[in-house]
Amino acid sequence: MIDVDAVARGLSSAISPGGHCSQRVAARVWRVGAVPWQGVSREVFLARGLGWPDGGDIIPPIGGNGRAIVFVTGMAPPTQAWPELPPTVVQLSNTVQLQGGSITIALADICAMLQDTDAANEAVCAVPRTPRARNRQLRRNIRAELRSFVQDEEIRDAYLVHGDVRSTAKALGISKDKVSGGAPA
Repeated sequence: MIDVDAVARGLSSAISPGGHCSQRVAARVWRVGAVPWQGVSREVFLARGLGWPDGGDIIPPIGGNGRAIVFVTGMAPPTQAWPELPPTVVQLSNTVQLQGGSITIALADICAMLQDTDAANEAVCAVPRTPRARNRQLRRNIRAELRSFVQDEEIRDAYLVHGDVRSTAKALGISKDKVSGGAPA
């Protein structure tokens, strides 16, 4: 019989020496650490039995933001099993080895899987990876939406106040081309 708790502790040590391992679902899900990846901290889990009939019950503690790394002891569940964006699911047997009593991880393989999962998740839901990038994208979207509400009359009125295309465009936060199309002749 395999001591999955010992595997979880060994995986936690391989990820972060001195790291902390905690059980999230009794004998089924362990949080084994976190790793930085492209400016974002990724939580790392070990899950057992995701393919079992009650496997869907243990998915919520893992989360659905698509940024977790989940090592599984058996077969990976289908992508549709995740209620939101699927995490990077890594089969333990393909990427982890026991050498001299300690666990080693095939990092290059996991990095490739992370890139594939991120690309697939971004194709479904274009969510920037870092909080800074998310905020920048949100500001761009808001500005674009506000610009679409500027009417030609407002452009003409602003042009009369500012006197030239460049100043009007800057004041309204729109392109000079849009001002040129709406400015009085």
